Amino acid sequence: MSKKTIRLFVSVQMPSSIQKEIGIFEKELKEKKLCEGSYVDSAHAHLTLKFLGSIAQNAIPDIDRSLQTIKYKTFPAQLSKIGWFETGPKIEIIYATIMSPPLASLAEEVDNVLRPWAPRENRMFVSHVTIVRVNKVLNNMKFLRFLANYQLKPVEFTIKNFSLVKSTLTESAAQHEMLKTYQLK
Repeated sequence: MSKKTIRLFVSVQMPSSIQKEIGIFEKELKEKKLCEGSYVDSAHAHLTLKFLGSIAQNAIPDIDRSLQTIKYKTFPAQLSKIGWFETGPKIEIIYATIMSPPLASLAEEVDNVLRPWAPRENRMFVSHVTIVRVNKVLNNMKFLRFLANYQLKPVEFTIKNFSLVKSTLTESAAQHEMLKTYQLK
């Protein structure tokens, strides 16, 4: 008998003010037709603290109890700039940077309490909100110039909670369902 598994991650959901700014950038990038790719709906913008992957569904209560042990105060954050991840010369992900030093320590604490279910992260935490997964760049010079010169509005907000999220992959996009939200004090 096989165990039923689900895809899980822990994230900070972005407020509407950040979703709006990301949506403006997405619209401009699409209009310029500089790349093709899979855009993340700005209404679902989030910052992933930890991706767990496929986890046995019966582990959710234990994961929930572990996440409840995290005690943090609310803290400020700010939308910063456009960035990207690349492999060699190929840009693969375009993202918005979120500036907030406490985010890295919150991500580390989430990583630590979830070790029984997912390996520890070996790479440095990059505080970001994915905007587009790039499949093809249509004009490399214009594309890079646009990304490097684009100025996001530096919107400030307060991080008040984080969530355990179920992710279901579909042909068009991943569907996310909040399973539990953990309030910061």
